Amino acid sequence: MHRRTCLEPTVRAARGLLMLSFVSAWAHMARADELQRPEHGKKIKVFILAGQSNMEGRADGDKLTAQDRERLRKAQGRVQLAFNEEPIRALDVVEPSAEIVKFYRRYVIYGPELFFGVTLSEAWPEEKILLIKRTAGGSSLHGC
Repeated sequence: MHRRTCLEPTVRAARGLLMLSFVSAWAHMARADELQRPEHGKKIKVFILAGQSNMEGRADGDKLTAQDRERLRKAQGRVQLAFNEEPIRALDVVEPSAEIVKFYRRYVIYGPELFFGVTLSEAWPEEKILLIKRTAGGSSLHGC
């Protein structure tokens, strides 16, 4: 007899989210002009970042220091971001939704992917990296 647990709906949702991320990324990857091709004999390193609003990010992109912007600029040639349903692009700050602009008064934001990507690019200076970020802000795990 299989006993259902409180976490089963959350696990199913996480599996679905992960599958959706793969499908969404695959659809974007089919557009060769939007993704750097790997060098002959090398693969692009892929990382999946998923979560709720904390993963989505609310950090103020206008407050990046000159040093942070320079590190990001260097990473952008090799690190790309696929975020939710948007086309793949170079790692960068993103435009928030109108709700986030209204509530937080931030016009460009980023999440943990920004410095994760920058740090990976510095650790692996010869590698190309794709970050697949999928978020579901405003969701709750409370009460299953």
